[in-house]
Amino acid sequence: MPLWLRRALAALSRCLGQEVGDDGVAVTNVHMPLVRVPMIAPTDIYADFPTIDTDQAAKMVLEAVLCRPLEVSTRLGKFGGGCRHCCARFAQAGHDRRLPRLPGVGRQIRGSRGEGGTGMSTEAAALAYLMRGVHF
Repeated sequence: MPLWLRRALAALSRCLGQEVGDDGVAVTNVHMPLVRVPMIAPTDIYADFPTIDTDQAAKMVLEAVLCRPLEVSTRLGKFGGGCRHCCARFAQAGHDRRLPRLPGVGRQIRGSRGEGGTGMSTEAAALAYLMRGVHF
C-alpha cells in the first residue's frame, strides 16, 4: 500500500474516531509490521527480513479490541512516528531511501533473481533489523 494511502487512512480513522466517539464507538489504527505467513514465502528477500509471527500480530489486534487505544504499533514504529513529527523532512528522506538500499528488492519483488544469489548483505540485514516494524 502506498505511503500516501496509509497516511490518508490513518487521518480518516482519527477524524472518524472523533465523530463516533460519543456513540461509544472506538477507532484504533493498528500499524502492523510484516507478519511471517505462507503468502510472503515466494518473495525471496523476506526469508532474511525480520518479521513478527502470527501470535504477535494477534496480540496487537487483541490489544486494539480490548484496550481501545488510538494506535497500536511496535516500539520502533512509535519512535519513527515521533521522529516524523519532530523532523518531518529527515524522516521522509529516510523512508524514501530505505527500500532501494536493500540489494535486489525490485528484481526479487518482480520475481527474477538478482546476481549473486538470494541472500542479503550484512548491511541490508542490519538495516532490515533496525527498521523492523516501522510504519510512518
